[in-house]
Amino acid sequence: MMTISIRLPKPDDLDAIVRLQRDALDSHRAVSDLAMELSGPHVICRVMYDEGLFVGFLNAWFVMDTVELTEIAVEPSQRLKGHGRHLIRWLVEYAKALSAERLLLEVRETNRAARALYESFGFKVDGVRAAYYKNGEDAMLYSLVVSSEMSTT
Repeated sequence: MMTISIRLPKPDDLDAIVRLQRDALDSHRAVSDLAMELSGPHVICRVMYDEGLFVGFLNAWFVMDTVELTEIAVEPSQRLKGHGRHLIRWLVEYAKALSAERLLLEVRETNRAARALYESFGFKVDGVRAAYYKNGEDAMLYSLVVSSEMSTT
């Protein structure tokens, strides 16, 4: 049984976020850059812990009526345990609480597991950014219409 906690990051969490960004997302951001970004008025960042162990995070922006998921990652040793599902469920519920009209995200075309997760929540493909990533891979653009009546998986 998981004892999940999703909360705002504390200064002590920033090193873990930057490390996971580097390892899972090939990002090379400095802790100071992350701290500055998180101070922005439109930023949504949450960290996830399971029984006191850092397992992942998400970053998103809320602008006008839209929440855009910009990053989500789960520690490699903690994958396939439902943590990504918990983070997405949290974000969908938070978007509803903000009265957002839609959620947006992009994902690598070859990331079948993530695409299946997003689709299980009702996200639909809106388009493709051809050769978007450094390796030439396409980015799939997804959106979800958010409403307070919507149920989450």
